[in-house]
Amino acid sequence: MRWADSPVRHYLICADPRTGSSLLGYGLWSSDRAGRPDELLEAETLRKHGWQDDPPAVLLEKAFRQGETPNGVSGLKVMWPDLERLASATPPATAEQLRGLAELLPPLRYIRITRRDVVSQAVSLAKAMQTGQWQFDKTPRTRTVIYRREEISAQIRAIHSYNAGWARYFETLGVEPLHIVYEDFVDNYDSTMRAVFAYLELPPDPVPPPLLERQADEVSRAWVERYLHPGMGERVEMAVASLRRRLAPRPRG
Repeated sequence: MRWADSPVRHYLICADPRTGSSLLGYGLWSSDRAGRPDELLEAETLRKHGWQDDPPAVLLEKAFRQGETPNGVSGLKVMWPDLERLASATPPATAEQLRGLAELLPPLRYIRITRRDVVSQAVSLAKAMQTGQWQFDKTPRTRTVIYRREEISAQIRAIHSYNAGWARYFETLGVEPLHIVYEDFVDNYDSTMRAVFAYLELPPDPVPPPLLERQADEVSRAWVERYLHPGMGERVEMAVASLRRRLAPRPRG
């Protein structure tokens, strides 16, 4: 396909894990006028569709075609490692490789979604990786989550790496994306969705209701607090154990 000959309007949601990109994607998808932005470049999804051996140009054409609604709007959601892997088999991709990848893409509008609170983002990611629960549902969690400081630290480093990758990509291409911040998005869902529709030059109303709920819970908040104040959680646990020992019935001798 020659993108210049296509009447379709394309956009890319440039996401990182646990930033509300699914909330955004579902909102656009369920509007029936803003494409179907799915995460089609993820490795498991590529295998599911039998696309894993396709060259990048063919893969991108298939993905955008699948993300199109009848009104001629097509959306795609992608995480930084998946996009970078199309540019280079051995990351990090060079500026030349990023420009080469951009030449395979249609004219795009970019939507970047990030999270201000990186520690909460890392905690959410660590919990999701332990439980396999990536979206909210009312099914009780069946796997016990275990606080591991080093695991959260590793996720923070990964998040910073993703942010740096996207920043380098936009700087290389001279692109200024529409930037959405998760915390503002969840507090102002309707106005944020209207801003995205306006950016895509689509009617702002109606705004579909949010199809997902926040997954943060008391465990998440406790982990964040424990991470930000190292040692506090351990001291609480020791105090509770000591109190239990003092309150335990003493054997009669």
